[in-house]
Amino acid sequence: MIGGCMLIGLCTRCACVAAALFLLMTYLNAPAFPWLPTAPMNEGNYAFVNKNIVEFLALLMIATTKSGYWFGVDRCCATSGDRSGARRSNASGIC
Repeated sequence: MIGGCMLIGLCTRCACVAAALFLLMTYLNAPAFPWLPTAPMNEGNYAFVNKNIVEFLALLMIATTKSGYWFGVDRCCATSGDRSGARRSNASGIC
């Protein structure tokens, strides 16, 4: 559900934050600390940073941008509420 919202650009910021919280919970479930035994079915040997932390930071970066307003359903929802007839300025140059 969250991934689908991110793919189509619906509530992109909320979906990114929710996915980032999920990845944080999976990291805290089995942290990549060197002094802890490695979790079974682990993808490699990591020291403090694994793929979940990298994806967590990438999702937070996407959540701070207006990526859903460039391409996605968020763009349609943002322009459909404008009843004045005037077009909004488009920063991306696509329209």
